[in-house]
Amino acid sequence: MNTKWPWLVLVLVLVLMACTDPDAPNGKEGVLFFRLEYENPVAEGLVATLTLPGATPQRRLDFADTTLVAESTPGVSVVDTRPVPQTDGSLWHQLTYRCESAGSRELRVRVLDRNKTQRYTDAFNVTCARAASLGHDYVGADDAGILPGGHFLVGAKIQISLELRDRNGASLSGLGQVELLDEQGVTRPMPGGLPSRGRSLYLEALEPGSGVRARFGGLEAPLPVQVVEDTAISLEVGLRHGASNEWSVIADARHIPTANRVGGLEPCTWEVRFSSGKVTEAQGKCFLTIPDNLGPGTVCVSAHGHTACTDFPDYYAR
Repeated sequence: MNTKWPWLVLVLVLVLMACTDPDAPNGKEGVLFFRLEYENPVAEGLVATLTLPGATPQRRLDFADTTLVAESTPGVSVVDTRPVPQTDGSLWHQLTYRCESAGSRELRVRVLDRNKTQRYTDAFNVTCARAASLGHDYVGADDAGILPGGHFLVGAKIQISLELRDRNGASLSGLGQVELLDEQGVTRPMPGGLPSRGRSLYLEALEPGSGVRARFGGLEAPLPVQVVEDTAISLEVGLRHGASNEWSVIADARHIPTANRVGGLEPCTWEVRFSSGKVTEAQGKCFLTIPDNLGPGTVCVSAHGHTACTDFPDYYAR
């Protein structure tokens, strides 16, 4: 019998197990598991977090009554370390670091018991990169979702997520201070205020205009915010039959002349007139449901000085 094959099979199984275990030690010394907050490099000046789980489905470390001490090579600084108790009684540790300059940087950690005796030690490399451009990966409104055109009515609640990229166009990660630059007062920060720590802005549209900018990660860029007059929109009503024995109706504002969707249409006033003479009214959200068993009729919506109507048929008479 050829005895080398069982050994080859055993080696292959062990390799596959190591490759498929997401919580296997990944430190430079193979002792600790470092869970990255981001897969992408972190931009200079921004912070990120590493988590060191004390217990996973595959392994358990004795982190009870321990503290985490961290040191870094030049180019990255340790902002904070803290214990994170888990609901199952285990203890994790968390390390927050800031990228100071581009490159591969080392973070070395020691887990100490209550007597300051070293229980575990390991190191991990993090990647920092220099941002070359500032843009956005989400622009939307509370009542309208994604709005690539960036058109809003006065009163709209605007959400913008910022995005940093390196000189090759690759996306960078990290959190930092976001500043709003708005000399004309077109918008204002929603409660929570700015500057804020994160990657996003949450604004309220105050008056028609544009020229809003943001500063983040050492870069400054214009924001896709165009607040328009009520007279610069058209109002449309969309109708479709849902799966719950009802008509789903939505009001949609469009910018003239671009036809881009516009955020901030709420509140809407609705009137439903059935052919039987029954009339119902509602106010608030810019969507509505109508039972499909009351026969045909007409639904109208009014908002920002505009009114639009559409007919709906007798669904069961088809």
